[in-house]
Amino acid sequence: MSTTSGSVPEPEGYEEEERAALKVMLAYYQYAGSQLSLSLRQRDYVVLLYLAAVATVFGTALAQDGVQVSLLVLIPFLSLGAAMLSMLHHVRVGAVSTFRERVHNWFVLDLPAGADLPKHQDSLALLEGVKDDSARMVKLAIKVNQVLAHFLLILTPALTATFLIVLTALGNVDVEPNSVPSAETMQDNTLVQVGIFVACGACILLSVYILYSAVAIRADLYKRQVLDEAITLLKSARLLVGGSMAADDAANLDDLIARADGGGAISVREVADPFASGGALEAASAATGRRSDFAKLAARMTQLAKPI
Repeated sequence: MSTTSGSVPEPEGYEEEERAALKVMLAYYQYAGSQLSLSLRQRDYVVLLYLAAVATVFGTALAQDGVQVSLLVLIPFLSLGAAMLSMLHHVRVGAVSTFRERVHNWFVLDLPAGADLPKHQDSLALLEGVKDDSARMVKLAIKVNQVLAHFLLILTPALTATFLIVLTALGNVDVEPNSVPSAETMQDNTLVQVGIFVACGACILLSVYILYSAVAIRADLYKRQVLDEAITLLKSARLLVGGSMAADDAANLDDLIARADGGGAISVREVADPFASGGALEAASAATGRRSDFAKLAARMTQLAKPI
């Protein structure tokens, strides 16, 4: 595959129509990369702006002789807005990353031997050569850190502001004389108390729901990506062995592929089982004289089937 600086790589070894289609796909791949970088930056900007706004509100609300309740009420709403915007970009990052991974895997399986396409850097690439147990621990730490970072940074200010508002209602914290609502209103007017607590609580609960949903969507995208790649590897192995498999083994494998194509409930472990050492696929690949080609597919399948 030939390339020129700042242009789409020129696929080699294909007919003219195929080269045109491949160039379009490569253009989408590169464009997705730029969108991925943009979404990552925008997600970080949202969190940074939120933290700056929270620091400003807290500083103003607590800088007087007492607490300004009207300013503290803003923080849960800022938390909700930050959760919505940052998680929008968080999900978009996952979707674009999944697209790039699928395009990359498709090219790897279909481009002529020796073709080069840079792979998007991921945690698996960073952990090459690391022992399995250590790799799992590192990946788990990365995931926990990503989840906790968003939950703590976005929810902690909102929870703190709500706690201070509760203390003002109980009379344990002084309210700034010119604050709206006043100290008397916060302590004696039940309707105002309930309205503020419901508004703050609703913002916090919605923020938690949005954060959790975004994390769940990213996890689902990753699982689907892994499963799609596993099914692609299975189809490639089936084509590789051709008619060398026993009739029963071939029928079972074809049934598994048909269920996958039909949208049936299939796990990565179920797809990986035919690749097991000593299994029907390995024996069939040996009969075709393409054991080394099968070994490459099996190695990737083993990597996909490892628990995170």
